[in-house]
Amino acid sequence: MVLYSALLSNSMYLLKALISSEWKDIADVLLAHPEVTVGDFAIAAITVIRISINHLRAKPTAQRVNSRMQPNDEVYCLFHLCESSVQFIQSLCMQMLFRERLVETKVK
Repeated sequence: MVLYSALLSNSMYLLKALISSEWKDIADVLLAHPEVTVGDFAIAAITVIRISINHLRAKPTAQRVNSRMQPNDEVYCLFHLCESSVQFIQSLCMQMLFRERLVETKVK
């Protein structure tokens, strides 16, 4: 499970590192690329986040977030990978053109 979350989070980080640190530029590239469907991109990203969250919820209470968590704990890793992925998606959705294209795709 950590692998899926890590792949998503690292892919999003690479987009930011390789394209631009500006969210508007990343949104423009995603919107302009002929092989990227914004709806499919968002659905895939949110699906991985949802699966990770469900995995976290399924953990016994003793394994959930607590004050003694270490960076090598699976729950700790999943939590931070989910958080960074959600922040990435949120930042993209703050861009008007990206948000409009996502809504257009959803309506169709």
